[in-house]
Amino acid sequence: MIGPIVQGSLRPIWSFTVIQDDNTAFNLTGATFTGVLYSRPTSRAITLTGTFTITSTTLGTFTYSPVAGDVSEPGEFEIEMAIIIGAAPIYVRDHVTIMERYAV
Repeated sequence: MIGPIVQGSLRPIWSFTVIQDDNTAFNLTGATFTGVLYSRPTSRAITLTGTFTITSTTLGTFTYSPVAGDVSEPGEFEIEMAIIIGAAPIYVRDHVTIMERYAV
């Protein structure tokens, strides 16, 4: 699970590790990524427009640096990322909570 994240925050950078069914790291050599946040319970989609960065191809790790528009509304979300290597994407899901920003 990611977060919780404060509404509009560009930190923390989100970190992911892709593990296969046999408990080994998924090799990310040549991978590209796309991502979508789905609002709960409405399933409204927010396309992620920040930056995906592979941190280790052989360990299956990558990060996502959000932009303000990714986290502009508070609520509960499912994040779905497509890892694209060749023709068939692999989909990864996680949960994220975006907390409302309060002035203090």
